[in-house]
Amino acid sequence: MALSWTDARTKVRGDLWKSATALPDDVVNRALHAALLAIESERRWLYLENISESATLVAATDTIVAPDNCKSIDTLAYVEDGNQEILTREQLSIVKRLASNSSGSWPNYYAFHGGNIHFDCVVPIGRQFYMVYKAATPEIMDAAIVFATNPTLDLHQQAVIAHACFQLAGTRLRNRDLARTYFETYEVHLSRMTDADDEARADLTGPSIAPYTEYYDSAFGNMGG
Repeated sequence: MALSWTDARTKVRGDLWKSATALPDDVVNRALHAALLAIESERRWLYLENISESATLVAATDTIVAPDNCKSIDTLAYVEDGNQEILTREQLSIVKRLASNSSGSWPNYYAFHGGNIHFDCVVPIGRQFYMVYKAATPEIMDAAIVFATNPTLDLHQQAVIAHACFQLAGTRLRNRDLARTYFETYEVHLSRMTDADDEARADLTGPSIAPYTEYYDSAFGNMGG
């Protein structure tokens, strides 16, 4: 079940036994946002990859806004009669030049810049796109708070809340012992997340098989020994 930002604030206050007066919304918001960014910076997480999104244009345009949590685009396709035509990524300056000289309505190239997706032509209303991208918590806190879902908060709320409590205990509450306890708790959750992520990546590539070298070794010797 998805965890809302409001519920996450409540959990942080509950774990620290503090009221909204002692820990105002803005204070807890900053701790939660910093926790999310810290966790996502630990490594390249598999759960943040291969996020899919569909969009239908509500007006003719050569620019659309990407989801706030879009960090980078892996694949962008133009959908026509149920078929997907993969677009080629290009530099913004090239796409803008192509768009200024284009009279077509079928895009071939796109550029991703500043949270916007630019096409090499004006695409008519009602046309559809499908993309696969890597997600990340928005760097701007207000955008992170209002975004509908956050994979890190949804999947790893214990780690997020432990990290937020660690920050607040050490700074706002000035309790080093409590801060140390929550940081140790965070490290336990982080270790579990890392193990699960490693296992998930291994499942994608399959198990590695050690080559059988007994005959080679008996004939030529073990070069490694």
